[in-house]
Amino acid sequence: MARIFKAAAVTGAWIVVDEFNRLTSTVMTAMSQMMEALRFASQNQATSLTIENESVDLKAGAAFFVTYNPGHPGRTELPQAVKNHFRSITMVKPDLKKIYTVMTVAEGFNLKNVP
Repeated sequence: MARIFKAAAVTGAWIVVDEFNRLTSTVMTAMSQMMEALRFASQNQATSLTIENESVDLKAGAAFFVTYNPGHPGRTELPQAVKNHFRSITMVKPDLKKIYTVMTVAEGFNLKNVP
């Protein structure tokens, strides 16, 4: 993971880890230290970043995102130290009927007589 963080810092890439809470607590905690270093350096507009005692250039725009399913069977609860690095966003199932209606009307169909 340190190599991935270093690569993101150098290129300004975004890292997205899907199902982050499938990792062990130990790995999540280690990653949180790297996330904190990346976040701190970005906020302070630093030009370099130190990860695992190696300094690398930091290009603006580098960021870290995760997805996780709290309370899902077989998943690890996120440690508080890791939760502190993220802003939670709740996702809900979209209303497909509304989406289909808007798409159909946008294509020019008249839905006034449709139940």
